[in-house]
Amino acid sequence: SLYWLEEADSTGASEAVSARRLIRQRVDGLSLPEPVPVALERPHTFAFSPDGTTMAVSFGGEAAHRLALVSLPDGRVRTMAGRPAQDLVQAVFSPDGRWLAYTARVANEYEVHVAPTDSIQLAVPVSVDGGNAPMWAADGRTLLYSSRTHMMAAQLGLAATVSVTARKELFVNVYRGGAADRNYDYDRRAGAF
Repeated sequence: SLYWLEEADSTGASEAVSARRLIRQRVDGLSLPEPVPVALERPHTFAFSPDGTTMAVSFGGEAAHRLALVSLPDGRVRTMAGRPAQDLVQAVFSPDGRWLAYTARVANEYEVHVAPTDSIQLAVPVSVDGGNAPMWAADGRTLLYSSRTHMMAAQLGLAATVSVTARKELFVNVYRGGAADRNYDYDRRAGAF
């Protein structure tokens, strides 16, 4: 199936209110688009697990998003509660599907975190002094992200918990902050991005 976010305008008694909803449609075109039957207020962004069975959805009000994991086969929703007043966005699954990287606002600064998919309470900050737009490298142990000044690569130790073993500046960041539409390529022979 294809999934996308659709703006759904509804007109109240005094003003128009815009809300987003998740929509899906079979790829073969044999069905019409239909809302995904999950009760999440204002879905913002979403990402799929590598096996395609789970969707991480950022949802909620402006600058107060939460994360939920949605089981696509049965529609079960598991909210991953962060600390109060956090904004949890830009979630992305690790290549093996066991870890979730995301951006969280902490003390008015966005930072990249990694947590096991079964417990956001075990999240570990990956970035320092600001970070956003996380993306996993194919090796599943390198997390790429944007800092305020550079594109970064963090080497992770992934056992029962997450540890950051190294951070490396890749190149000067000339991209707009918060952009989640980046693609990276790794040249194994050159050992560079």
